Amino acid sequence: MNITGKWMIKKALFPTEEAMNFFTREEAEAAGISDTDELEVFCTAIEIKENGELDTYMQMPKRRFKVDSTTWCEKDGEYFYQLDGEDTPLRLREDGLLEFCMGMMLMERQ
Repeated sequence: MNITGKWMIKKALFPTEEAMNFFTREEAEAAGISDTDELEVFCTAIEIKENGELDTYMQMPKRRFKVDSTTWCEKDGEYFYQLDGEDTPLRLREDGLLEFCMGMMLMERQ
């Protein structure tokens, strides 16, 4: 499957009293997560380009800011991007969500 395109965060991993759990922004707020810095993760967007670039953005209501640019590749049917000089997996799940940021964010294609 082709992973190129624009992706926006759908769920992020947050600690709870029981364990680490994935939440949408609405679920996080309903669970009592109200720290603006923690909720800012839901502004994360990425663009995976055909030319091997992967750009990370902060998506604000009226503007988008590029915060990072790196490369990605496919090896033996698996996808990776460069993070601190290391190949870091990008996993496309059966539900169509893309695991990003070492599995701490689940991205949805836009």
